[in-house]
Amino acid sequence: MYYVQAGEVPLRARCRAAVLVTAGRAVVSHVAAGHLYQLDALPPSARVDVTVRSPEPRRSSALIRAHRADLDPEDWGWLAGLPVTNPGRTCLDLARTQGRLIAVRAIESAWSQGYVDHATCWGWRNGRAAGPAYGGFGQP
Repeated sequence: MYYVQAGEVPLRARCRAAVLVTAGRAVVSHVAAGHLYQLDALPPSARVDVTVRSPEPRRSSALIRAHRADLDPEDWGWLAGLPVTNPGRTCLDLARTQGRLIAVRAIESAWSQGYVDHATCWGWRNGRAAGPAYGGFGQP
């Protein structure tokens, strides 16, 4: 894949390249997905986060940060032609990797944009909204 244009490569183009490099076995996730959803308070990142399904090999590089998880079909969908973790899964991934302040601001942003509702957030708080793939948030 080639990108010929002066300046910084747009996030969507970098995400598309990351998905193509993984031969379609990964979905955009974590910080990159949060930026695609325009969630607030996310740090800039030159690397594109992707999540590959377990047991696929996880291969990070200078441009891709790979994570591994058992993604259920409801954990991801399509956004602007890209496979992306859904907003709820994205917020939970951010909570696991970015610290409390960034996670809370991202969840508030997702809530204010209508991506998640009060019941979903309350379920996260009580550990009911997610399965084991959410890194402990779904433990009863």
